Amino acid sequence: MRSHNDKIVIYRAVVDVVSKLLSTFDSVQSGRTPIEQAAQAFDLFNEQRMQTYGYLAMLAPQSAMDAHDDFIDHLMKISGNEVGYEWAEVRELAIKFINEVRIDIGIDKTPISYNGDM
Repeated sequence: MRSHNDKIVIYRAVVDVVSKLLSTFDSVQSGRTPIEQAAQAFDLFNEQRMQTYGYLAMLAPQSAMDAHDDFIDHLMKISGNEVGYEWAEVRELAIKFINEVRIDIGIDKTPISYNGDM
């Protein structure tokens, strides 16, 4: 039971870390945040992603780690200007990760999908 709760805490931490970076991407893209502030947000993200990776590696199955790696690698490429920030691509990778989390924690193994129009 404790490892199950630990997994939930760790997965939530990943979502918290990623959501802050995504908010920064949106703010920069809309011109509300200068690049200097974005660099500070990325530095914090970089530190926190390394911490959460270690936590994940202790408890998450390989399928969740693979989805996490794909997602975070893409965010790192955006941060390094290797690829552009396209919300639809980011959302797809996020949903893939979340679906692996849902399978792992067993709350609902039915995959979710984005059915909106943005």
